Amino acid sequence: MAFRKTTEQQILKELRKLAPGQWAKILSFIVSMRRRSTPRLEKPGLQALSAKEILNSDLVGLWSDRPEVENSLSFARQLRRNAEHVRRRAYK
Repeated sequence: MAFRKTTEQQILKELRKLAPGQWAKILSFIVSMRRRSTPRLEKPGLQALSAKEILNSDLVGLWSDRPEVENSLSFARQLRRNAEHVRRRAYK
């Protein structure tokens, strides 16, 4: 379905036709589009954190209660392997 000019009303009208169970997919898609359209280095208000700031933040231990992250080193290695596998497939 192609529109010359898409309006907010058209988007909301189509969204309302979807089952509420589908809304999470739509929201995820919108967030993904926003991330791709915002240059990473030009986000206002962003600044790099020091190692001390990261250690004192809520990031450390964020996933400590997740059963699949029993060993953080092997979990991180597996994430890297998966990411590399996806990258290799993308360039074939």
